[in-house]
Amino acid sequence: MKNTNLILRALLFAGLTLCASSVVHAVETEPTVDRILAKLTESMRSSNYRGIFTFEHGGSLETMEVSHWVLDGIEYERYLLLNGPEQTLLRSGRRSDCESLAGRMLRGATLSASDGKAFHFDEYYHAYFRGYERVAGRNVAIVQLVPKDNLRYGLSLAVDVESGVLLKALVMSSKKVLERMQFVAFENEPAFTEEELADIRIEKASERACRTPLAGGDASKPAASFDWQPAWVPLGFTLASSSHTEKDGEVHTFTDGLSSFSVFANSSLVPENPNIERIPRGVAQRGATLVLMDVRRIGEQFLHVTLVGEIPEYSAVRILQSIEKLPGKAEQAPGSVEQAQ
Repeated sequence: MKNTNLILRALLFAGLTLCASSVVHAVETEPTVDRILAKLTESMRSSNYRGIFTFEHGGSLETMEVSHWVLDGIEYERYLLLNGPEQTLLRSGRRSDCESLAGRMLRGATLSASDGKAFHFDEYYHAYFRGYERVAGRNVAIVQLVPKDNLRYGLSLAVDVESGVLLKALVMSSKKVLERMQFVAFENEPAFTEEELADIRIEKASERACRTPLAGGDASKPAASFDWQPAWVPLGFTLASSSHTEKDGEVHTFTDGLSSFSVFANSSLVPENPNIERIPRGVAQRGATLVLMDVRRIGEQFLHVTLVGEIPEYSAVRILQSIEKLPGKAEQAPGSVEQAQ
């Protein structure tokens, strides 16, 4: 489980890397933060690269090898854990021209909540260009993103000047660095051999259609087929996806463009005559990732609720406490997820 979580965090690094990229060709020309944030999303999904990066959190240090390439407009990725038990993850099939909701937000899109209020990325983060450094022997531009509230974490991003790929990311609370992901070796546009491609390509991927953000970024509520939702999320967090599985129950994922969290609501985990001591509850944190589980009684029904994401515990507790049952279809009216001010 530990190694699986590490690979998932690596995927987040590649997809938190949904964050910024400035194809700046001369270090003498100072880029703007907007330009960096607008370009990184494109570079992370369209560039070919490979390298080795480290993931540091809570005194632990893990190392992983990553390869990323685009073939015929389709992305392929391979992650190999280099310490501990050998573990490899292959991922393919996403079109390189797809853009996520987080990418749109970082690119500067203005999104609207269901109450008609429009909000923009800079409403909840201060963004600063901090100059240049070197990471993995390469020149990088440093962008610092400082939250305007205590409901989310800050980040420091080191973006490769030549390629626009994210080479280092620090996730920070107001008091300390929670986790650090950093390339120690990086090769831009490598010449992959056929043998290497055969190792990391599962098969010719079927093209997956680009996913359209729910209701154009509307943070109001999931589709009518769902029963539960949080009534409160921090300002700027937008509903990115909703799903339902027998194992997890309802899952709703929110993002503000940099951070994300998923809320799980499952009534089937609680028996009709609940012995709630047997139901998993509690809180755990690994780096910036928090897992919070609880049992809530809503009316006459018991509900097992879980939040997994990169937000402070205070925010997670408030989100889970706000979960409520959606009104029935007959009485359902357009509502809105309350936004923290």
